[in-house]
Amino acid sequence: MFVFANDHGHSPMLHAVCGGRWLAPPPLPDVDVVTALARVDDRRWLVAGRGREGGGWLGVYEPLSFRVDRLPTSSPTFLAAAGLPELGVGVACGLGGSVVWFDGRRLVQATALGESVPLSAASFDGDGRVWCASNGAIFCASHVGDPEWRVAWSDARFQAPFGSLHADDGRVLAMSVDGGVVEGRLDGA
Repeated sequence: MFVFANDHGHSPMLHAVCGGRWLAPPPLPDVDVVTALARVDDRRWLVAGRGREGGGWLGVYEPLSFRVDRLPTSSPTFLAAAGLPELGVGVACGLGGSVVWFDGRRLVQATALGESVPLSAASFDGDGRVWCASNGAIFCASHVGDPEWRVAWSDARFQAPFGSLHADDGRVLAMSVDGGVVEGRLDGA
């Protein structure tokens, strides 16, 4: 299955292809912009972005059921999301260092990193650790719902936001929007 979001000057639309056929896009009237999609299991996707009222917007999209269920949140705009389909979990992060955890049924915890930073990229590694990145820093939590984030890397001179983040087996590779690359390994991994 392939899913993507598109904005035709109105409300964003979620498009999905399954078995070589396009599925009908569901309406998203209360969404201003979709910033991230993350697969959380074999049939559902976590949708993150900004609502028309200005705050963060989260939902779970089930293309084969033609539905999107909104998840309640008071967090600011979400910029990134990641999923770990093997465990059926997801995470979304965004402005103000906000992070929310999805356990497959509901949001289980909303936290904010101590720093009030915009988190612009997210990833899971194969061990279930969660990674989020911001301007000049990459953070790691040991598992979904863990309120203890640690700084895995930081450099105040690196000010461009990260646009992508890939983590696997304690290794992380991040690329900033200006082409900068950070690659490293989590100590003890």
